[in-house]
Parts: sequence; structure tokens; C-alpha cells
Amino acid sequence: MSEESTDVIDGYRSVNEIAAGSATVIEEVVEEASGTHFAMKMLRPEALENAEHKATLKREAKIGLGLKHPNIIETHKVKVTKQFGYIIMEYFRAPNLKQQLKSDLPGLQSRFRKLFDGLCQAFAHMHENGWIHKDIKPDNILFNRGGELRVIDFSLTVKKAGGLGKFLSLGGNVVQGTRTYIAPETIRKKPPTAATDIYSLGIVAFEVLTGRVPFAATTPGDMLRMHLQTPPPTPSAVNPNITPEMDRVIAKMLAKKPEKRYADMNELHAELRSVKAFKEDPAEMAAAIAKKTEEDRKANLASLSNRLDSRTDAERQALGIKSEAPKPKPKPKILDPTNKKKDNKQQNQPAAQGPPPQQMPPGYPQYPQYPQQMPPGYPQYPQQMPPGYGGQSYPQQGMPPQGMPPQPMPGQQPGPQPQNPQQQRPPQQQPPQQPAAEQKPPASEKKPEKKPQATEKADDLEEMSIDDLDIL
Repeated sequence: MSEESTDVIDGYRSVNEIAAGSATVIEEVVEEASGTHFAMKMLRPEALENAEHKATLKREAKIGLGLKHPNIIETHKVKVTKQFGYIIMEYFRAPNLKQQLKSDLPGLQSRFRKLFDGLCQAFAHMHENGWIHKDIKPDNILFNRGGELRVIDFSLTVKKAGGLGKFLSLGGNVVQGTRTYIAPETIRKKPPTAATDIYSLGIVAFEVLTGRVPFAATTPGDMLRMHLQTPPPTPSAVNPNITPEMDRVIAKMLAKKPEKRYADMNELHAELRSVKAFKEDPAEMAAAIAKKTEEDRKANLASLSNRLDSRTDAERQALGIKSEAPKPKPKPKILDPTNKKKDNKQQNQPAAQGPPPQQMPPGYPQYPQYPQQMPPGYPQYPQQMPPGYGGQSYPQQGMPPQGMPPQPMPGQQPGPQPQNPQQQRPPQQQPPQQPAAEQKPPASEKKPEKKPQATEKADDLEEMSIDDLDIL
């Protein structure tokens, strides 16, 4: 075909592709003379060379032209030549059930009764005219929000079994149908009946009620064996909102033997109208669950007050939750080196744990590190030890340090004694030492103070902190 004939065929201009198969393409077209929109089912160029595909298209159009029902897609005309082959049908603006099962299952479930009222009426009309659809599945059912539907695709439709119907059936001994929705008798290559469509419609009903099909397998052979042998699960086992009455209806529709199913679509229709499918409205349940989920999400975001990263803060603002500003960190206190400002509150509160040892100024005697402030009443040891003790200082616990010369035993000649009569007693009998500030060294040990040293000491103190002054 030329490029021009691809866009316009017999006065029908292509607008949009609706669906595509292996042998056909369905497009939305506009009749240029009237401006009316139609759906055109057209054979692919390679399918035009196959006589069987041409015969199938003609046969489908013939079936469609003989079915006049508001729930069945209307067929207007068919044309098959060497250049092209197509069927012009009614253009019904609605998604199929397969799309709605994925996008809006609760909304579809809430219209379950209206959906199956229309389907039962459409297939009852087909059966009364002697046709079995044989390919009932969600892809071949169009359904809008207003409750209107159309059954489409009669490519596998056959005459009802009985009389000449056996010989008019398409495909002979070839198993035709979609494996997920195929009836057991079709797998066994038995003539189709109304019960064959009832079984396939039962699979569709199960899927709409639960959101999944009753049988799922990894291979086509396993899927066919499940249709033949595996009992279907009850819908309420998958969706607890399904009523026991609907469980019984689905079980009868999916019976393995055709004679155990409903006699015809009219009987099934009457049964469906007398039972309640859901315990609660699916749309209301879905809205309540969505509301609860959103409330939980807001509560979780509100609890993240300490987590103000960019992503969380943006989500909180989108939900109208005011973001809490981070608490300012307290500024560190800087001690005045000139000692002009003192923190009286800090000085009056004794610390639970002493600060790390401070480094003494240069030239100052290096003693073992003691706590900055001794508890009241605790003996203060002198900074300068009396002669005879090797210039060692007492440890904090008041015990002699290691390496101290042994004390003289009774009857032995003592070594050099200190000039202070209090130091003549053994260490065990000495009275508690007075605080360092009140004790005076012996006169013989007194050394004249040197003013340069005092000046140097004062200069060192100006470079120390308040905590260092407490030690001194």
C-alpha cells in the first residue's frame, strides 16, 4: 500500500491506534464525508497474503452484523480486497476491563452488579442467536464509568454444538482460546456450549472480585492441567469482603463438568441479581484505607521534628505542617584571660568531676596532680616537704610514696631530724597537717623572696584561666 492509502482508506482517515495484534490493527478513524468517528479493524499487510486470515475477518464481520444488542459492539460494514481488508465498527470510548483491573480495582468492584447485568444480557443474546463467544476475557469487554459496556472480538466465536454446529465450528480439533480463561471441555476438544462461556465468565468474575485469577502457573501445560484438575479457591479466601453467597455462585460457574454449571446465562443472571457480592462497599473501604494511610503518614512526618533534611522538610510543607526551626546550640563560654569578668555561678558550684590536670607555669615546682579543690576539712599537705624526706610529696591518700627511706626502728640511731619539733615524731603519730596557706616553713629553711620571681609569677598568672587560679 502507498503512504497515502495508509493514512486514508476509502474515505476513512486514521486518527489514533487503539490496539494491535499479530494479524490485525485496530485504529480510530474519521469518515471524511460525515466527520463521524469509527473503529477500524484492519489486516496487516502480511496477513493479507493468508487466505485463512481473510476468511476469519469476513466471518467475524458476518457475526457482528447479525448481532444487534446495546451491550455488543455494532458492526457497520466489511471490505476485503487484494490491497486491504477491514471492518468498520462502532467507536466506543471506554477502557477495557484489563486496564481497569490494574488502575481502579475498587471502582470496578463497586460497579460489579451493573457490569455483570450487562454481560449476562449480552451473552444471552449471543446464545439465543446460536453463537458461543469462546474468548471471554477482560481484554474483550469495554466498560465506562456510566455503567455502559460493549462486548467485542468475535474472531473465535463458533456456532453452538448440536446438529450442523459441529461442522461449522472454526478450527476443528485445534484448541483455541486464552489459556487463563479457557474451559475444561475446550481443552478436551469437546463441542462448545453455553456452559463454556459461563466458565470463562466465572474466571472474569473471580478476577474482578479479588484482583487475581484463580489459577496461575509457570508453564502453559501446567495452566491447562489446573483447569482440568485443580479445584478453584473461594473468592473470600482471597478477599474477605466477599459474601458466602457469592462464593457459591462462583463455585458453580467454575465447576469442572459443564452439566454442573448453570443451565444458561438467564439462570446465572437471575442468581447474580439475588445475591450480594460484597459485605461492604469496596469503594468506601478503599477510601477509608487511603484516609487512614494518609493520616498515619502525616503522623509519622510530624514526629520527625529533629529530622529537617531537605526531603522531609519539603514533604512537611506540602502537607501544611509547619517545620520546627532547629534549636540554637549554646555558645561556649570564653574565659576572660585578664580576669576582669568572673562567672560567680560557675565558681560557687563544685564540679562533680575535676577537670583535666593543668600545666603549671614555667619555674613552678612540679608536684603530682591533685584535685583543684580539696573537700573541706581534708588535710592540705605542704608544697615544700621538710628535710629528711628527700623532697618527696605525700600522695593524695596520705600514704608514703614508693621509694621513701625506711623509718627508724626503736633503738636505732635516727638520721638527720627536722628543725620543726612536730616533725620529730614518726609519721604515724604526727598530727594532721594544716592547710598549705597557714603552715609556715622553719626559719632555717626560709629563703629571701626575690622580686623578679614574683613579677615573673604574676605575669604567668595573667595568662592562666580562672580554674588555674583555684589550684593556686
